[in-house]
Amino acid sequence: MTKEKSTVPRLRFPGFTDAWKQRKLGEVADFSIKTNSLSRDKLSSYFYEVQNIHYGDILTKYDAILDVCNKELPSIIGSTISDFADDLLIEGDIVFADAAEDSTVGKAIEVRNFKGKNVVSGLHTIVARPKVSYAPYYLGYLINSTAYHNQILPLMQGTKVSSISKANLKSTTIVFPTLPEQEAIGSFFSDLDQLITLHQRKLDDVKELKKALLQKMFPKGNGNDFPELRFPEFKDAWKQRKLGEVLKERNESRSPSADVPLVSFTVENGVTPKTERYNREFLVRDENKKYKFTQLDDIVYNPANLKFGAIARNKYGAAVFSPIYVTYGVLSEAHPLFVELIVTSTNFIQRALRYQEGTVYERMAVKSFDLLRSEILLPALPEQEAIGNFFSDLDQLITLHQRQLDHLKLLKKALLQQMFI
Repeated sequence: MTKEKSTVPRLRFPGFTDAWKQRKLGEVADFSIKTNSLSRDKLSSYFYEVQNIHYGDILTKYDAILDVCNKELPSIIGSTISDFADDLLIEGDIVFADAAEDSTVGKAIEVRNFKGKNVVSGLHTIVARPKVSYAPYYLGYLINSTAYHNQILPLMQGTKVSSISKANLKSTTIVFPTLPEQEAIGSFFSDLDQLITLHQRKLDDVKELKKALLQKMFPKGNGNDFPELRFPEFKDAWKQRKLGEVLKERNESRSPSADVPLVSFTVENGVTPKTERYNREFLVRDENKKYKFTQLDDIVYNPANLKFGAIARNKYGAAVFSPIYVTYGVLSEAHPLFVELIVTSTNFIQRALRYQEGTVYERMAVKSFDLLRSEILLPALPEQEAIGNFFSDLDQLITLHQRQLDHLKLLKKALLQQMFI
């Protein structure tokens, strides 16, 4: 039996002062529960009698607590309870992913709320079944804390694919307070996860709303010049135009300065400040080197990466970037926010890709001349402005929800570090 050692976390609920205890996981958990090695092709989204926990889902889909009743788990095709009667998981089992391509190996879930469902542990998993009573959710959050995972990192084996053995998991140390404090910690993080889930749903709902409105507030084309849904004050048909009628290429070169910094252009963030990843200024010997100038509300694209969605409105402001990018000023008969919605749509990009040239896929590009001859449907300027502002407000709402969600996730991460040893 491992000698007890008094320990306390940096942050704990008031009223709890007792020292925490330590045990080897192998002393307090049974590791004899069988797992299976069924690959994805043996699993189905259709319901069979036995459901399966796959290590890939532990790594990418599941949080610390797996609520079986309220989570979609794959079923084992053709399975019956009698096939796995001795291997079924029970309330409070901890299931580890014993392999991963990165340091997430050892991520685990605490399985709860079966409500009659039959679940087994699958490929590349290890089951630890507590032999003593712990408060619901406590072990799930403990084992996903930074403090516990730091024990696993030096125990990982392998190069391309990392793994951890059952013996090494048994040798790790878990810490635990009195049962009432366990209950307080488990309930707190469970409530926090529910709040995170709520904000994630809000974010997803607004994104889905935007997606649906984009489909309804723009004409389908093919002779249809009226959108299915529009603001009531607008009645006129949309007119077919060439993109080149509303955009003019900007070919001005400048040197970087405090007012006009050197920036990057990425698929993820559009025109964005240089980061460690993209900053190559130290390679530049000529301080007077010229770069392409871009202005706020320009439409910018990368001819070679349009297939990956590298087209966006410049939301940053006056800047310079590599001459491989193309930047356009938006002419007075069009609204930048509206044009952004047009050129970033999947439909527009797919049509523009018909003009791709090149023999090697990675280097295939859409020239500026060809992009500008792409056809678009355009309403009157007031309707463009109304649509552009509406979706801009919707994007701000999405950004707000995303920030709130990110804040809650960071809060949870920080608390997991502070409230466990």
